[in-house]
Amino acid sequence: MRTLGLALGLLVFLALDLVLGGLLAPLRGGPNFTLLFVLFAALYIENVSPVVYWTAGLLLDLVVAPRPGLYALTLLVLGVAIASVRSGRKSRPGLAAQAAACFACALAAEAVYGLVSGAVAALGWRALVDIVLGAAVWGAVLGPPVFFVTRCVGAFLGLQWREPAAGEEGAGGSAPTGEAAAVGAPGAWRH
Repeated sequence: MRTLGLALGLLVFLALDLVLGGLLAPLRGGPNFTLLFVLFAALYIENVSPVVYWTAGLLLDLVVAPRPGLYALTLLVLGVAIASVRSGRKSRPGLAAQAAACFACALAAEAVYGLVSGAVAALGWRALVDIVLGAAVWGAVLGPPVFFVTRCVGAFLGLQWREPAAGEEGAGGSAPTGEAAAVGAPGAWRH
């Protein structure tokens, strides 16, 4: 069920990139919904395979980008980095942390992509800065509402977020045993 949910979520976010990316193209630096999917998976879903992040980037490369592999590598590195930072947290990130993570990751992803893809030579520094900052602002603005809607859809599908109980270790601590293992790790989605 979790793998199917991740695959369907990725396809929905990729479709949002395709539909809204074209509509918001004149605004320079539109939102990157596939990046938001990777961030959501890294922040909220326990033990996501790095293959998910790489696949998200590769699909984005194949659909949107002229250079296959660059978004795949960028989203892989960002997803693994965010998941490793998140693994020590005992509760889900707040609104400000979500917006900050979306801003920083969109800024990093688009800057790396713009510098490595040769956009500086094609567009110039000013245009690249506009695009990168625009994408980062879109990420910060749209990230928290997108995460909220995604959590609501997850709850509708029967997935629940389990907060750690007092004195209980959060995700990334020792593996739960007994009853704790049956109900899922604290600070993680369970079905």
